[in-house]
Amino acid sequence: MPAPLAAPARDRARPSHTPPPNWPNGIPYLAHPVAHAGLPKHLVTRYCTPAPPPAIHPGPLTKITKIADPAHPAYGQYGLFATKKIPPKTWILDYTGVVHDQFGTDLASNYDLCLELLPVTSIPVSASVGTDDTPSALATELSGYWDIAVDAAKSGNASRFINDFRGVPGKSRPNVEFQSRKVEVSTARGKVEVVRIGVWSGKEGVAKGEELLLSYGRAFWKARRREEGDATEQS
Repeated sequence: MPAPLAAPARDRARPSHTPPPNWPNGIPYLAHPVAHAGLPKHLVTRYCTPAPPPAIHPGPLTKITKIADPAHPAYGQYGLFATKKIPPKTWILDYTGVVHDQFGTDLASNYDLCLELLPVTSIPVSASVGTDDTPSALATELSGYWDIAVDAAKSGNASRFINDFRGVPGKSRPNVEFQSRKVEVSTARGKVEVVRIGVWSGKEGVAKGEELLLSYGRAFWKARRREEGDATEQS
C-alpha cells in the first residue's frame, strides 16, 4: 500500500458524524466502526478506536447518487460518485460497520468484508488472559486465530454504496480497491495500533463525476448465484 503524506496533527480532523445527502432512513450512519456484542474486549480497542485519516481532503470527494442508467446492473439503486478528480493511489474513505469475529458472522449479509486474520499469539498475554471466557473466545484459542471482519449491512458509511464494476456500461475494470491501513493512536492507556480497511483509488485515479467501482471478487458472485439458485428451487 502506498504511504500517503499524513497531514499535520492539528489539521487531521476526524470523520463527520453527520450522514451525507441521500443517506437511507433506518440505517445508522457510522463515522467509525463499532463492535459486535460478541467481540472480545481486548479486540475492541484494535478495531473500534477512533482513528484519524491519513490525509485531509479539500472537501468531500464523493457523493451518494441514484443510478439513472437503465443498462446499469444497479439501476434504480444508489452508487458512490466522485465529486472531483481523485488522483491515483489516494485514500478516499474507510469502510465502516459492525466489527465481529468468526462467531458473529451474518451469513445472509452481502456487506461483510474481511478486516484481519489475527493469530491469537499476536495478542499480548496481559490483554487476553482473564478478560474473556466466552465460548467464542475459548474456541478461538483452540483454533489459533481471530477471523475479524466488518459488516456494513445494517450500519456503516458511504463506502457501503460502492458497486461492483461487472456489467457497468463502459467499465472493464475497477477504479478503486480495498487496502488495509494501520494507525498508531494515543489513548488514555497509552499508544495502540488501530486497524482499518480503506478505499483507495487505483493506478489511474477517478475522474470527476465517475462512479467508484470495486471488484467484489469471484467468490462473492459465485455465492450470490448459488443463493439465487437455492431461492429459485424453493419457490
